[in-house]
Amino acid sequence: MRISDKSLFDRGLSNFSSINRDGSTAVSFIVVFLILSAFTMRPSLLGEIFTPVSMAFAGAALGLTVIVLPMRTEKAVAQRNLLIASIICLFWVYLSLHSVFQRARHPDFLLKALLSISFLVFIFALILTRRDLNRIFFRGLVWVFVLSTLSYFTTLTLAFFVPFDSLFLFHIKSQFYDTKWGGVFLPFTTAYGVISISGFQFFRNLGPFREAGIFQAFLSWAYFVLPYLDMDRLWIKAVLVAGVLSTLSTTGIVIFFATLALKTVFVHEERRRLKRHIVSTILAAGMFAGGALTFLYIPVFGFIDKMQNSAASIEDRIEGTTAGISGFINNPFGIGMYNATVPNVGINLLSSLWMIGFAGLLILALLTVVSVITVKGSFDRMVFVISMFPFAVTGVLAQPFIESPLVFIMLFQILPKNTGRNPKTEEILYSWQSEVGANEV
Repeated sequence: MRISDKSLFDRGLSNFSSINRDGSTAVSFIVVFLILSAFTMRPSLLGEIFTPVSMAFAGAALGLTVIVLPMRTEKAVAQRNLLIASIICLFWVYLSLHSVFQRARHPDFLLKALLSISFLVFIFALILTRRDLNRIFFRGLVWVFVLSTLSYFTTLTLAFFVPFDSLFLFHIKSQFYDTKWGGVFLPFTTAYGVISISGFQFFRNLGPFREAGIFQAFLSWAYFVLPYLDMDRLWIKAVLVAGVLSTLSTTGIVIFFATLALKTVFVHEERRRLKRHIVSTILAAGMFAGGALTFLYIPVFGFIDKMQNSAASIEDRIEGTTAGISGFINNPFGIGMYNATVPNVGINLLSSLWMIGFAGLLILALLTVVSVITVKGSFDRMVFVISMFPFAVTGVLAQPFIESPLVFIMLFQILPKNTGRNPKTEEILYSWQSEVGANEV
């Protein structure tokens, strides 16, 4: 039965008063601090410069959590988060000592990475043990990605009516990129790599990150976790898919279709008959084939088109990866983090093997295994694996994610089973209160 607007409003006021006494204001501040921290750490657009600010926001969030909120922590979740955070810290302690023993060329880089990544990962591990904060934080990330994509298309639409340059607001400079990196356009769109197609200017959508190739992984993640965050809306899905396309990322297209294929085959809530398995496998194969064809032939950002018009980025990645793998084969012990002198070594995990060595690879393998096996329930475990698949592929082939604390933090997500329910507005607003009752310590 449809609830009247007045009764919904009255109920909302009543519930707001109740949860305000229980600490909802503190919850709001904590989540805001966490989101601000997330987008001022690597690999965000501001992470290179504002990592100390990110640490301050995270510290403020932890302080509020400890002082204001009651202890509502699930023991299993807390143990899992702290174990993962400990392995990440171990990884960077190893990288730092290993590089120092190899006569580190950039000890300042090592110290900053060790301190910032360990600090941020442990704080998020502690705070996100609370199911309510975990859920609201990851929903907040999805909304940021949706708003970033809407801003991109708003800028693109405005560019039809006014000169594109007139929409420019300011640059965010970087020592690692050219002057076109980090351009911010009205209303709040970040972009670089402006290209002209039939006289009209297009640009790559960075979202809140330093590269479009990073944003595509987060957009794919957001698309596939929508049902488990009670955000499974057609318009949100459409915006996220459009966001993947707007990154103009060749890798992003194939990753999206590959993840969709994996979800079609492996994620289901009830046992399927053989016929349904066969059908889902055929559909998945078709999706993967569609992704491969798109990867090769789609205009502007397909592989063939990029090799003809902008081969430099692909060639740099191939050369860096080849050099890293060759160096690792010749020296499995590794030369130390940030010690490579060959250009583009470290551009992805395969390329980084030469620096981190076999021991570093083993620690990352341990992190992967522990992150998966500590998720309880086969269904939730498979959902977790598929949600992290875009980050795994992007990190191995395209981006240096081992230096990105936000990617590590994504391992702390709690994705409950989808009940198939489409909650009403008032249920969404206050559902977090009822999610923390079981197994609290």
